[in-house]
Amino acid sequence: MSASGDEQIRRFAALGNKAFLDLIPLHAPLQEIEAKHNHKRALMLLSTECLGRSQTIFYLVLGLRLWDAEILGRALFEGTVKFAYILESPLTIKERLVEFSEVLPAISKLRWHGKAEEALGALGDDGSLGKQPYRDMILPPEELAEIRQKYPREERRRIEARWGFTELVTAISKPGGAFGPVGRSSLHRYMVSSHLTHMTYEGVDMPLERDDRSMERRNAVAVAHAARLVGDCFELTFLRAAAIRRFLNQPVDDMFEVRKRHEGLLADLIEASEAFGQTEYGNPSASTSSTAS
Repeated sequence: MSASGDEQIRRFAALGNKAFLDLIPLHAPLQEIEAKHNHKRALMLLSTECLGRSQTIFYLVLGLRLWDAEILGRALFEGTVKFAYILESPLTIKERLVEFSEVLPAISKLRWHGKAEEALGALGDDGSLGKQPYRDMILPPEELAEIRQKYPREERRRIEARWGFTELVTAISKPGGAFGPVGRSSLHRYMVSSHLTHMTYEGVDMPLERDDRSMERRNAVAVAHAARLVGDCFELTFLRAAAIRRFLNQPVDDMFEVRKRHEGLLADLIEASEAFGQTEYGNPSASTSSTAS
């Protein structure tokens, strides 16, 4: 990548982080949502983790680690979608918070239990302190039986499927939903980051294919990739703030005032994407493989 391309990417990261920090105070009304203490804590934890992952992505982009940032973007999309799903309606928030903070963790205990048993079976339990973390995951017989009785296998599958990424996106992308029809566009980006995370053939091929491009094409796609990552962090943070206001039925004027302050950056991000499109597709002789841009 050329020095000018690196500089542009670092500029996007620095300005994007500044814009992101301006959005954080817009999440303050989350404190006004009424819920049981443990449920509200779960919601706050989810919000905080999304903010933390966003800033880590900016740091990775600043360090030109775009593919690593892409992997982390998968978690950010998941967290944002779950956050919007939970806050979709006052009529469903209690049920969804119970499932998120109580039911799913209880079901997860069964999986932790099984994996810990497998680990101890493979390694041998010699009673050492080094094996204690595994032993801590083994459930007492009474608790194990209680969870299995309360959540039979088919019920567990239904609940976990309902909280799968595609199902959540489908639920909140209906007309009038938290994301609206445009929400389904996130499925493509999630698929790309999933390939990278799981190191499928496509996941290991994408970075190498990019490195084989000409300097001009490599610069264009890298800058556009960085622009999209920065834009994703901004837009997802904005969407979570909007989900809070939507739930509380509060005005969003201040949100758009913040957005307006950074319209120059947002325009530059769009311009980078358009420049990539012109470089990659405007030339009839150019290759058309550009999965992650």
